[in-house]
Amino acid sequence: MSDAGNSVLESVYHTVMDKYLNVDISSQQKKQKIINEFYTEGAFLLKGSVCYIAEKLEMSEPTVYRYLAKAKQQLKVRSNP
Repeated sequence: MSDAGNSVLESVYHTVMDKYLNVDISSQQKKQKIINEFYTEGAFLLKGSVCYIAEKLEMSEPTVYRYLAKAKQQLKVRSNP
């Protein structure tokens, strides 16, 4: 990943994590909300973002992809009433 891409991901990561740091919900719900936020911020458009996010959230890449699929589905439903 390029330095610019890494800087963008790092910035989005800190913004998202600050937002959900003290949220009192289950770990699974929190991770889904975090992935949703990364998705809406466009973080997954950057090459290497899944690996980066998986490492930061201490989860496997397949798990990130599962959360990402749910995020896409949830946000698609919201945008199509």
